[in-house]
Amino acid sequence: MTRDPVPDAGSFSIYAGDDWSAAFAFSSDVGGTLTPEDLAGWTDWEAQWRPYPSAGEIIALAVTVDGHQVTITATAAQTRAMSASRTGVFDVQAVAADGRVRTFVRG
Repeated sequence: MTRDPVPDAGSFSIYAGDDWSAAFAFSSDVGGTLTPEDLAGWTDWEAQWRPYPSAGEIIALAVTVDGHQVTITATAAQTRAMSASRTGVFDVQAVAADGRVRTFVRG
């Protein structure tokens, strides 16, 4: 099984004061066939937004995992705080049973 580098989800428009969510489905290349990735063995899911990549200030987003899909959600209060900087970056990561940390997607 091979994995590509961390996928970049690109940019999103998030409106201040609106609830917001984005869903990502993950697959792996198994013998030349894309197969839905089993996320059951991953724990401690985290999604963080920050105004720029090296910022110490973060906003922790909610993460929901269902099968091979991960959904991140921001509340209206969070999107108001996020809009103060006009731009930002996010990532979603989890921890494997052996302790490895993997960033699944960024944007």
